[in-house]
Amino acid sequence: TGDHAHAQRQAAVGGRQSKPSPSLMELFIMGHYWKTMPIEERIAVRLRSNGECREWTGGTNGARKREQRRPYMKKGYVSRIVWELAHGPIPSGVEVCHRCDNPLCLRTSHLFLGTHIENMRDMDLKGRRFTPIGEKSGSAKLSEEQVREIRVLYGSQSFPMLAKRYNVSLYTVWAVVRRKKWKHIV
Repeated sequence: TGDHAHAQRQAAVGGRQSKPSPSLMELFIMGHYWKTMPIEERIAVRLRSNGECREWTGGTNGARKREQRRPYMKKGYVSRIVWELAHGPIPSGVEVCHRCDNPLCLRTSHLFLGTHIENMRDMDLKGRRFTPIGEKSGSAKLSEEQVREIRVLYGSQSFPMLAKRYNVSLYTVWAVVRRKKWKHIV
């Protein structure tokens, strides 16, 4: 009767029979199989389609806010592993870059090799590099308006007077006046 009551409860919640938990032996066998599974299969089971891309759903390098999260396995970055499986060894000093600009994408047709400089140039051409300048920078102590004022007042006030007035260092005033900083402000 206990089994009958359990079956009735299962029927009441949608008729699904709960799958029994795997035994310790089954878990051991699954873990052993995973470790012996070819790397291609281990990668394939962690991919999902997202539009044109095949995105990695496994672990990443744990990057923080502004850093890119990159697919990672114990053997290294997955994009490098995928490239080497498809095309052979990667020369020293060369990176695997993404045509689609999706760092989680591992579709081989979306990957290409390039130096770090080439990768940064590609990023700039596509407008993907975000380097905050001026007031958008988290470390800015001056506004654009104050920068213009400093440049106008420099002829009548000294660096120390301007530094004190705007509560910044002498170097900051010097760099603003000489256009070493805030170059984008006319």
